[in-house]
Amino acid sequence: MYNAFEYPVTQDAYILSKSPNTNYDYEEITSAHGSQYVGKGYKSISTKYAPTDEIISAMKVKLPTEKDLEEKQFNKFVFEFHMIRNPGYKNGNQTYIYYYSSDTNWDEKTLTWNTKPSFMKRNAEKELFRFKIAKDENFEAKTEDERTMSFDVTDQVLELIHNGVEEITIFGTGDTDCGMSIQVHAKETAPAEFRPKLIGSFDEYTKEIDYTKDTYSVLKEKLVNANKVLAAQNPTNDEIKVVYKELENAYKNLVSVLDPNDADNIAYQKPTRSNLAKQEVYKVTDGDVNTYWKGTFYILCGH
Repeated sequence: MYNAFEYPVTQDAYILSKSPNTNYDYEEITSAHGSQYVGKGYKSISTKYAPTDEIISAMKVKLPTEKDLEEKQFNKFVFEFHMIRNPGYKNGNQTYIYYYSSDTNWDEKTLTWNTKPSFMKRNAEKELFRFKIAKDENFEAKTEDERTMSFDVTDQVLELIHNGVEEITIFGTGDTDCGMSIQVHAKETAPAEFRPKLIGSFDEYTKEIDYTKDTYSVLKEKLVNANKVLAAQNPTNDEIKVVYKELENAYKNLVSVLDPNDADNIAYQKPTRSNLAKQEVYKVTDGDVNTYWKGTFYILCGH
């Protein structure tokens, strides 16, 4: 990933159907949630669905401009947030769906269930991403790396930017009746790297001819496996993490066949032969400017 740039969430809150007139900017995670949270400075927003107990989380984020796309050469966007805990994880499987809207007419200090905009609802029109948490999947037992949730939103963000949208609302809820809720780090949380954000980046295209056949074959195999998992109905977060790591490792293990000193050297390590000084001919394509082949050469002339 190159030229990565973060666009942090600028406002966030959550609303409860059980407390329709109460504003919840964020919740502090304290000793009441466990002794491991004492002094951490964690602040969260929550998401949950049950017919009589729904919690919708909402976030605002400013988008890059067309000028940013041109100057920073962004061709990929991911939305990232960091999980803290998922109370009720023993209750069953749950899919969390996050939608988006170009309507940002709400404020984190005043938003309530009764004052929420009409677009902020279950089964909204525009889905941004979704993920599944399986029954008994406990995020408090995971590593910090495993709690990082990252979703490719490139297509939606590029379309929004091209349409002149400058800021969006992202809001989430659960798909089915389940007692599980999730608490993710809010924009006020500490440390700062756990705060939710949109990340724009430039990913350089990987070309097959630039790498050895064996290492590139492994990458293609892992890519096929990853696509199968993503194409499945509601893959779990653990399944996604596994294929992501496999794909990342395959990418890191690619062996380049390019000249490290001159990427445009198309002769680098290509087969060579000569009827003269066969033991020296490798120097023609070894990519080392300090080696050379010299000798007496003859021009053959025909009559």
